[in-house]
Amino acid sequence: MDYQKELNLPFPLRDYQKTGVEFLISNSSALLGDDMGLGKTVQTIVGLKKLFTENGLKRTLLIVPNSLVSNWVKEFSEWYPELSVGTLVGNQESRENTLKHSSSTIIATYEQIRIIFNQPKDIGKFEYVIFDEAQRLKNTTSGVHQACKKIESNNIWMLSGTPLENNAEDIISLFNILKFGT
Repeated sequence: MDYQKELNLPFPLRDYQKTGVEFLISNSSALLGDDMGLGKTVQTIVGLKKLFTENGLKRTLLIVPNSLVSNWVKEFSEWYPELSVGTLVGNQESRENTLKHSSSTIIATYEQIRIIFNQPKDIGKFEYVIFDEAQRLKNTTSGVHQACKKIESNNIWMLSGTPLENNAEDIISLFNILKFGT
């Protein structure tokens, strides 16, 4: 498939990136683990663009480390400029209101999610929740993990550029996290 032509992308995807996009769009729960710098962000954005182009815009929450918010905004503006992407700003009430009433794509940090979801909230269900640097969720007793489990979603994608220790427990733990919202 020629994603560049079909989706009017600014650059062609590499073959392994096309494979990553196809993997994401064909799975409601997916863990995309690859070395840093190989384009997981781009693969995710192209996957969303493909799905949204075919099926219409979906309510999406992207949770990232604070240091990566501006990178995600920049990559969306380059690879999917037609999509309205918001970030959570303001006080807690304002952020909760943004989440509750959003009908597009919102980027939030793990810390914001931990604070917002420290108590049960009626934010509604997201069609897609995407966790960047998903290894942050490995500790099942952490506040971040517990808060993220409260998010309701039909589809969960996780991205990790940090090599997991060659240990079955780590891999099983991340795959079990994919059961969020179900």
